[in-house]
Formats: sequence, C-alpha cells, structure tokens
Amino acid sequence: MIVSLARSLPGVAAWRPALALIDQGVVSGSRFAATIVIGRLCGPEELGAYSLAFAAIILAGCAQEALITTPYAVFGNRLRSRSRATYAAASLLLYGGLAAMTLIGLLLGAAGCAGAGVSGRTIAVLLTLAVTVPAFLLWELARRFAFAQLDMARALAIDAAVVTLNLLGLAALAAAGWLTAPSALATLAGSSLLVAGVWLIAFRRGATIDRAHAFLYWRRNWRFGRWVLGGQLLGAAHGTAPQLLLGLLAGAAATGTFTALQTIALMTNPIFMGLANLLTPAAAKTLADDGRPELWRLLRRAMAAMASVMAIFAIVLTVWGQSLVEFIYGRQYAGSGIPIALLGLCPIAWAINVALACGLTALQRPEVNFRASAVGILVTSLVIPLLLSQDPALAGAVGLLAGSIATVVVQAAASRLCSRAISPACTAAPSATTSSGLSRL
Repeated sequence: MIVSLARSLPGVAAWRPALALIDQGVVSGSRFAATIVIGRLCGPEELGAYSLAFAAIILAGCAQEALITTPYAVFGNRLRSRSRATYAAASLLLYGGLAAMTLIGLLLGAAGCAGAGVSGRTIAVLLTLAVTVPAFLLWELARRFAFAQLDMARALAIDAAVVTLNLLGLAALAAAGWLTAPSALATLAGSSLLVAGVWLIAFRRGATIDRAHAFLYWRRNWRFGRWVLGGQLLGAAHGTAPQLLLGLLAGAAATGTFTALQTIALMTNPIFMGLANLLTPAAAKTLADDGRPELWRLLRRAMAAMASVMAIFAIVLTVWGQSLVEFIYGRQYAGSGIPIALLGLCPIAWAINVALACGLTALQRPEVNFRASAVGILVTSLVIPLLLSQDPALAGAVGLLAGSIATVVVQAAASRLCSRAISPACTAAPSATTSSGLSRL
C-alpha cells in the first residue's frame, strides 16, 4: 500500500506515506495508553471525567481542522510561497480567535457551575480544559501545517515530542500519586504548549501577519469549512447510528454485542486517518500543479491501494473473525461470525470514501461529502429496523455496510460528474497572489 501510494504522488518518496501511518499510530497509541493508565490507576469516575473532557477537546480540534487547517491545505497549495506565508500567518490569527472563544466559554461555564453549586471536580475539569483546549489546538495547528506542506518528518517530530512529554508526565504523576483527570489534562496542556510554543517562535520569525485580509480569509474559510465540519459531524453520527437505533429498539445487550464487533472493524481507523493527513494536501497540490486528470489518477491509485489492504482485512475477519471476537471479548459473543464478516467489508467502503472525500475537498466540493454522509445515515436508519427481528447484531452490520456503500455511491456519482464537467464549481481555482485573487478562491 505504501509503495502504491508513493508511486501515485509525483516526487514523493515512499517514506512519506510510511511516516504518515507511523505518525497517526503514535498519536492514537498515546491516547489509548493514557486512557488505560487513567482507567487502571484512577478508577471509572476519573476515567469518565477524562473521557468527557477529551471528547470536548476532539470536538474543538475538529472545528479547527474544518474551518482553518483544511482550507489552508486546499487553498494554500494554490498560492505562491509569499502569499502562502501570508495565508499561514492569517490562519494563526484565526486560531487565536477560536482559542480565545473556547477559553472564554469554558471559563464562563466553570463560573456558572460554581454559582449553581456543581461539584468541585467538575469545576476543576472545566478550568483545566480552559487551558488545555487552546494548547491542544496550537499543537494541532503545528502538525497540520506540516501535513499541508507534505512535511511528514516534521509532523512526526512534533507529535513524537508532545506524546513523549505527555506520557512521561503521566508516569511522574502516577508515581507521585497525583494522577487525576484534571492533572492528566494539565499534563497534556503543558506538553502541547512546550513543543508547539517552540514551533510558534520559529514560525513567527518568518511570518508577516496581514490583519487587513484576516476577515477575507475567515469569510472564505467559513464558506468552505462549514461543509467540512458538517461532513465530519455526520460521519461521526453515522458511526454511532447503529448503537443508538439498537439501543432504542433492541436494548442494551444487543447494543453491547454490536459495539464489541464494530470495535474490531474500527481497528482500521488509524490507517485511514494517517493517510488522509497526507492525501488531502497531496490531492490539492496535484490539482493545482497538474490538473484534474492527474488528480483522478492519484485518487484511483490511492483507492486501489487502500481497498486492497482492507480486502485482506475483510478476508481475515471472514475466516477468523468469530475466533477473534471470542478471544478478545469471551465466549458470550459466540455466534457472531456473519455480523463480524459483514463488518469486515465496511473498511473497503471506508477506504474508497476517504479517497473520494479528499478529492472532492481538493475540488472545493465538501458539500458533496456532507450530503453523501446524510444519505448514508438515512440508509442505515432504514435498513436496521427492517432486519431487527432476525438478529440485532446482523441488522446493525448490514445497516452500517449498506449506509457506507450508499455514501460511496453518492460520492462516486458526484466525482464522475466533476471529472467530466468544465464548470467553475468543479474546477480548481486559479493561483492568487493579491487580495483580489484571494477573494476569488
């Protein structure tokens, strides 16, 4: 897969896709490790508080990615170096605005909780979040700027430094007996600020902030990024739709069984996330430099590479899926062979979905991804109740697979139209070096 992706990117060495995968593995693995440490040493109550807080952190990160860094990856690759530097500096201003809003909002939330007599632990978590979220967003800004420039080595260096400091901090807190949800969040904040702060100092030395154009950038980013954010939220909702439906219609036991099976299929997520970090800016750069024919060539190779690997994963789950389920979760999940085999097919559809989503984003058509996700949720919501009387886990698996395929069909149809169309909506915007050019992007 790595070799195939590298060949599809002119001038990109094979180690870049490899570093993208390693980088995502480092980030995802560290989050998993932190969850285990807090859960084992602090108990369910602290783990619950930490998990809820981290969900808020991830939500803020998604908002920044959609409204700031994804537009920068798409539009920045169409600008000359000087204009791109100005755009990057303006993106830093936008980050400051988003960080300030989250800081004020969390402080107000903490003050409101204090006035309402809410527990001190909740207030402590909110106050710690007020510092952690801006720090986390700065870390995300640094790593995604590196992704946008296809500098995977720098992104990995930034992430490895933050992760190492964070895990060392958690270990020190655990050894001292001070590990709690707020202290774990504070450690993440300190690690992020230390590493991203060094990056920020280096970045500011060569940056020219043009405040006059900041509003122009924001308006364009909002027009584009709102669809990206909406698509992300719908995509997350699609993943949880089967649990919600099964919980309402079949009860907690059926929901738990399906969740256990889906978790195995979701083991592929770090692969998709890592390659998307590379593929989105690569697609934008290919479109800007070589046009739509080369873009579709890139996407076809990416789809073939990822789908081939996911097909092997599907075969493994078809043959050994039941044994794997029983090994991980126990014999109470026996009889799940067919549902786990069907869920094993979902990553094939997700591989195609990721590649098409990156291409449509590069073509400035994020609204297609949003609408495709909406169709996917609708199909899943219609299929699950129809099959519920036979087997809840089977109904959930078929529903999720049908919705994933429907999403891809909508994306593929729109992509086919864009590949043939000559309308401005499906054509890359011209490079711009002036403020008037920026307004056309």
